[in-house]
Amino acid sequence: MKFLLLFFIVFSSHSLDIQEKFIPQSGSVTGSVSVSSTGSSTWDSANVQQYLSFGINPGSSNRLDSYEEGTWTPVDGSGAGLTFASAEGRYTKIGRIVIAQFAVVYPATADTSQASIGGLPSTIGSGAVHGGFISYTTYSSIFSLSAAPSTSLFYMYVGSGADLGNDDLTGASVRGTIIYTE
Repeated sequence: MKFLLLFFIVFSSHSLDIQEKFIPQSGSVTGSVSVSSTGSSTWDSANVQQYLSFGINPGSSNRLDSYEEGTWTPVDGSGAGLTFASAEGRYTKIGRIVIAQFAVVYPATADTSQASIGGLPSTIGSGAVHGGFISYTTYSSIFSLSAAPSTSLFYMYVGSGADLGNDDLTGASVRGTIIYTE
């Protein structure tokens, strides 16, 4: 049987008391979390909230109510119809922020369209700045990533800001991370 372990830190004018409660992961629990000045506590499932709250006001704007991890498959987003020699991706979503990591190997191509990768795990939000970085590449120069708002793809640019073409990445291995908000 799995348990959730809660620690309660109770401050009083003369002491610090750390209490713990074991709560079964399945089944029901009764009682409410309340800690008195004497250090006693109880549990009430009617008051359990399924999120973390930050700040003094636990209102909805201060809640972290979403966490997700998973995989995604990077695809050619340039419109050239390229099939990557290999492609894999993982992501972590915390609230509205998505951190998507990828590793691709470009096929041999003479296509000069701007290099772009699509298939992100969710649509990039509009009205915010998004971007990413390359952590490893066999390409000969430094380049950057820029997410396209209201889509699920990002573009690649050389250090000077010029478009990076698919033909530039022929046979190249590229690994990186793109960070965006939904």
